[in-house]
Amino acid sequence: MPPASETADEHSSMTTTPTKPAATIPALAPDVSEAGVADQKMKLEGSPDTLSPTNNWYINLAAYSQQSSAKPLYERARKIAKADIQEVVSGTRTVYRVRAIGYPSAEEAREDTRRLESLLGLKDTWVSNK
Repeated sequence: MPPASETADEHSSMTTTPTKPAATIPALAPDVSEAGVADQKMKLEGSPDTLSPTNNWYINLAAYSQQSSAKPLYERARKIAKADIQEVVSGTRTVYRVRAIGYPSAEEAREDTRRLESLLGLKDTWVSNK
């Protein structure tokens, strides 16, 4: 955090004016490979404890080119599962993935896939941990 701004005048001692703290930026997610694209920079939005070392499997529900398009599905998904939006940047292309997160194994994520596809009206979801 940058130091507080300091001001002084002839008649008073030094006064400290606090500065506004910088916004918290979520940690970057691990690199992934999708359609042959690796080493992508990512940002996460959603649950603060998005992925842990033991619960790092997720279901990719859908991907959108605009974050505003991803928000409605994210809002629906988070009511029935732990969910986030993952921003994936590769070169000049940005994709916003809506994911159900926090599964301890691929098997448990796959087991929940049908339920989420049915409740959210989706198909072609996929499971990953990268």
